Amino acid sequence: DRTTFLFLFFPSLLLVLRSWIWDGCLPALPVQLYQAWLLFLYIGLALRENILRVNGSGIRPWWIYHHYFAMAMALISLTWEIEGEPDCAQKQRGVQLFLQWAIMQGVSMLLQNRYQRQRLYTRIALGKV
Repeated sequence: DRTTFLFLFFPSLLLVLRSWIWDGCLPALPVQLYQAWLLFLYIGLALRENILRVNGSGIRPWWIYHHYFAMAMALISLTWEIEGEPDCAQKQRGVQLFLQWAIMQGVSMLLQNRYQRQRLYTRIALGKV
């Protein structure tokens, strides 16, 4: 749940501050902090899933590859130059779209977590766990 709220809160905060305080141009540091957090998250997930797979879990390989690709994208986007003149708003259009996508992913994660929690509660109530 904490990860879901970070997917929702931090990009929303960046987009709001972009329009209110930063005059349409994001400073590089907050965006890079978010990308570094994503890199750390995906590295941790990939390591955890590899350990689970070695111990006999049925995690599909495509799910682990997905996290490897997400790590690569976080690393690439961490190195992008997003500040600069004369038109930083045009340069940051991709960053803005990425932050909006991250918010949508956070909403999806929140809904999925609620659904899975309700299904688990139902299985516990029926004694099928």
